Amino acid sequence: MKNDLLIESFNLDGERYNLYETKDYLQFEDLFVSSGLEFYLDETEEKVGGFVKGFSLKKADGCLIGGSALAVKEGHYVLNDLAVYKEHRGKDLGELLFKVSMEELKKMGASSIYITAKVPEFFRKYGFYYLDLEDVPDIFSCKTCSQLNKTCHPKFMKYDCE
Repeated sequence: MKNDLLIESFNLDGERYNLYETKDYLQFEDLFVSSGLEFYLDETEEKVGGFVKGFSLKKADGCLIGGSALAVKEGHYVLNDLAVYKEHRGKDLGELLFKVSMEELKKMGASSIYITAKVPEFFRKYGFYYLDLEDVPDIFSCKTCSQLNKTCHPKFMKYDCE
């Protein structure tokens, strides 16, 4: 729980959960990889490029069950990653992480928020919309990847803050 700040504790279905703000990106490796998300580190070998902070959702015993990573890349605000372990899905925990992450990005000054979505339907219901490739800022490495639209089909999306 290095660099973790307790934000909220709550009970759900007889389980106790703790939500933390964190600077520890490395704790998310297994979560993000097992959820089918990419996990690349910058030159520090401690975080993804532009990482500012994240939110970790843990059971009372400290077991990580979900997390999100917020980044600022070349002045663009990014919800870089958001995942909940498969066995904990369906309890609105992803929605909780999403809402906390979006609020924090807005507090940080975001006028718009970018994502590459693995589950775009989730984000569309909250106001994200698809971007054409030419409208995507050069902040995502997958935009220039040789596998783009061959074996990998990311959905670039944007949300306009109000």
